Amino acid sequence: MTPRRARGAADLAQAATVLDKHLANRRWLVGEAVTLADYAVAAPLMYRERTRLPLDDYPHLLAWFDRVRELPAWRNSEAVW
Repeated sequence: MTPRRARGAADLAQAATVLDKHLANRRWLVGEAVTLADYAVAAPLMYRERTRLPLDDYPHLLAWFDRVRELPAWRNSEAVW
């Protein structure tokens, strides 16, 4: 693994760990309803499968992302690959 990839993997693991813990007892990132924060944080994750982001160890994060993907606004704007 190149130093740049190793750094990216470490940064991803750190951020995913924080988000996973934050979402352990929450449905959305902020408050009781979906907000712009959810869309902003979820946007890069739309490439998860294509880029093979290693997020399988973060069940709360993945459950939250599934909730975001079910929102009509997300479904109507997701890119078609």
